[in-house]
Amino acid sequence: MRFAIITIIDMTNYGNRLQNIALHNILSAYGETETLAISLEGRGCYFYKKIKNIIEMRYGYMLSSKG
Repeated sequence: MRFAIITIIDMTNYGNRLQNIALHNILSAYGETETLAISLEGRGCYFYKKIKNIIEMRYGYMLSSKG
């Protein structure tokens, strides 16, 4: 099974890094795991569109345009 973790990069927040490492380690036991990191450049609709584009381009999934 393949997993993708979508996470936010914030260099001042070590909690989200630790959480990502822990989740990555757990999911790796069940299959291939990859982390997709997003910087905190924008919020709201822009953030959703950026994640949607990454998933569609990298994995070929078409997502709903709601958001």
